[in-house]
Amino acid sequence: MEIAKVLAIYRVSPPLLVVEAEDGTVVELSLKELQDDGHRLSDVAWKDLLEGYQLFTCRATPPA
Repeated sequence: MEIAKVLAIYRVSPPLLVVEAEDGTVVELSLKELQDDGHRLSDVAWKDLLEGYQLFTCRATPPA
């Protein structure tokens, strides 16, 4: 998969990136999934992503 753009980053453990592929598919990927898919991000690149994008904090909503 070729990543066209990073849409969002969720502040969970591990952080999740929401990316858009070249074909328009939107996918959530962890750093490990990115690495397993052949994408290599240096620590500096990962830090730049975390600092450069608005991070969203996910909270589990308890069932009603």
